[in-house]
Amino acid sequence: LSNLNISDSVAGVTPSYVSGDGNSNGKLDLTETWLYRATGVAIIGDYSNTGFVAANYTDTAGDVRFDRESDNSSYFGADPAIQIEKYTNGIDVTGPIGPLVHVATPVDWTYAVTNVGNIALAGVSVHDDHGTPSNTSDDFTPVFLGGDSNSNGKLDLTETWTYAATGTAVLGQYNNHVTVTAVSPVAPRPPVADVSAVDESYYFGLPNVVVIAPDKEKVSTPWVEIVDADSGATLNAFYAYEPSYQGGVRLATGDMDGDGFDEIIVAPGRSRAP
Repeated sequence: LSNLNISDSVAGVTPSYVSGDGNSNGKLDLTETWLYRATGVAIIGDYSNTGFVAANYTDTAGDVRFDRESDNSSYFGADPAIQIEKYTNGIDVTGPIGPLVHVATPVDWTYAVTNVGNIALAGVSVHDDHGTPSNTSDDFTPVFLGGDSNSNGKLDLTETWTYAATGTAVLGQYNNHVTVTAVSPVAPRPPVADVSAVDESYYFGLPNVVVIAPDKEKVSTPWVEIVDADSGATLNAFYAYEPSYQGGVRLATGDMDGDGFDEIIVAPGRSRAP
């Protein structure tokens, strides 16, 4: 066969001759296999293309004849990706300050892991830094609750896996990060690079407090103190009325606006308008 013409169904792809013409006669002899090659960049999802070859020969009558052949090929462009959402006490917190919780009370974290790519993921691992990214000794692994509906050990495209952990609230602003990693088992081995995602959450730890005000005394001033119930330290203080007033302060606390923590309500003892 002579005048070989190799082409591809994809526009712009032109296979190049590599080797095979052992006797350099420019003809594809019966003992030869010629190799051509083209290179592209993988796209996401299903892909297929067709290769074509055309050649001619001269029959015994001296007439030029043509022959043509084609072959198909395909691949699947894997685009692995994973996502994790972290919830503190059931709230998807995206920034400070987060839920208000009392010190030494339980804090519940839940984690939702979703496959947002186009291929199943294996080896899913969830890891929380416990609010101390520079100290790995207190890191923890949340407990898997469920979501592997077909029990194949892979995070399929239709699944969301859930995890949970519980901690104890500390004082002040708290922020911890969770990382999820997984592997996309793409053949041939080795698999493509690991995929990962990170999310963070917040809460604010409030001290356990008592609020103290003076009753009526000749030397009392309307000084209200907010005291840490555990340490006895004064956290804040203010005058309920003018410092010269000595009629005493009636005091109550309660969540008046439904925001989850108490307001301080004061009323004068006597000899003053409320």
